[in-house]
Amino acid sequence: MSFPSGLHEFAPGALLGYVYIRPMVWTVSKVSSYKPTGLHPEYVGSFDIGPGAILALDYEQVIEVSRPPLPSVESIFEIKSSEEITDGKFQIDSASDRVIVRMSPKTYDLVQRLRHFDEATRVVIKNSLYVPMVMQLLVDFSETGFEPFEKYRWLHPFRSRCEQLGIDIKKLDLLSDAQTLLEQPFANLTLLAETGEEESSEAQNATT
Repeated sequence: MSFPSGLHEFAPGALLGYVYIRPMVWTVSKVSSYKPTGLHPEYVGSFDIGPGAILALDYEQVIEVSRPPLPSVESIFEIKSSEEITDGKFQIDSASDRVIVRMSPKTYDLVQRLRHFDEATRVVIKNSLYVPMVMQLLVDFSETGFEPFEKYRWLHPFRSRCEQLGIDIKKLDLLSDAQTLLEQPFANLTLLAETGEEESSEAQNATT
């Protein structure tokens, strides 16, 4: 039997809800002729104890870690310009605290303009850029599980949102699940189109 040693850091969001803590003391190497002071009278003499033996346990403590509001899926991505990427294409790199999306300078400038122009163009970006990226992440999870990405900060809000929405990485419906995670972006696009048509019709009626 063995236990980990040293410090262990939990990424933000890794501990949520009720967290159970039980302090304990254990041996990390063999202890010969162990005879601590204050032993109960029924334990006499000394003992040889092997590594991994539990010597003391404290009472279990329970703390509640509140669940912060989950950030939007788009917030886990960071868009960067790269001279190595062909115009009109993009690549993703999930091996960092945010998922890096690299694209050519020309495409990068276009995306940034559309993201900040108005709500309609922002929804278009969500459909054309974020839907395939989320689908790629889901494919990666289905092949390797979450474990290879545990050390990256972006995973925990993404996984929590999957759990909250009932998305099972072992039983994926890629296109449907990606749309669910992005809060049905195509529905928002349709709504914007209908709103635009109504406003155009009202403007025409006002001029006649």
